Amino acid sequence: MTPDKDPLPETFVTGFPFPPREIDDSDFPPLPPEMSAPLTEEEIEVGRDMDWAENDPEVQEMYPDKYVAVYRRKVVAFGEEWGKVLEEAERVAGAPGKYIAVVAIQGAGSFLADFSPDFSISFD
Repeated sequence: MTPDKDPLPETFVTGFPFPPREIDDSDFPPLPPEMSAPLTEEEIEVGRDMDWAENDPEVQEMYPDKYVAVYRRKVVAFGEEWGKVLEEAERVAGAPGKYIAVVAIQGAGSFLADFSPDFSISFD
């Protein structure tokens, strides 16, 4: 064995049976046209509304553990059921659902509910 030769096989080092290589676009199939088209202004606006709702301190404080529907930086509906919130938002905003951002606002209850342990023990 020579000092400059790694004694371990390539598969042991990388986990793959071939040497690593650069990845380029030819490694992935092309996207369908509807996924590769640029975003419309309405789609960009929905993204802005989502970002606003997720980061606005007032929204976070007023609607913990709720779904909030936002249209043009205005909360138009909120509640505990996503579908009902969207229905109400469509009615209030007068816009189709695809132009309304519905965001889950995380509150203390969300975190506690997700991690509450089950202490019940059965000896039967």
